[in-house]
Amino acid sequence: MAALHFAVFILLRCILQRILAVDFGMRRVGLAVSDALGLTAQGLLTQKVSGPNQAVEVVVEASCQWQVGRIVVGMPLNMDGSKGDMARIVESFIANLLEKTGLPVSEWDERLTSVYAHRVLQASGQKSRGQKGAIDRIAATLLLESYIESLS
Repeated sequence: MAALHFAVFILLRCILQRILAVDFGMRRVGLAVSDALGLTAQGLLTQKVSGPNQAVEVVVEASCQWQVGRIVVGMPLNMDGSKGDMARIVESFIANLLEKTGLPVSEWDERLTSVYAHRVLQASGQKSRGQKGAIDRIAATLLLESYIESLS
């Protein structure tokens, strides 16, 4: 009986994997991770970076630390759905993540996540001024929640 429980545990461990969400920026990277069931999102500490290469290193490290099976990166689309200069930088960032991690990486529409993150802070009684790290963390969490909802 114990062997059966162990086999089920190993099978579930292979099937159930965390998802890491990334709110990419040239100076900061907001991160959020799901639980192993992929039901909830938890914001992680926002990381300061000096550019895309360091951002890749930060995400690779987080993906190992949290043993994720997929990465979701916010795609900064224009309001009309077109891709601008920052979206092209994010596409390059995604290509580097694919190469460095070997994990599936999905892009996800991040329009208005920062606006909603400001509202979340204000609703909790905090001022959003000077809270750029918190905004990025909340934006990554909202991004991941949206992605998780799309799976169900």
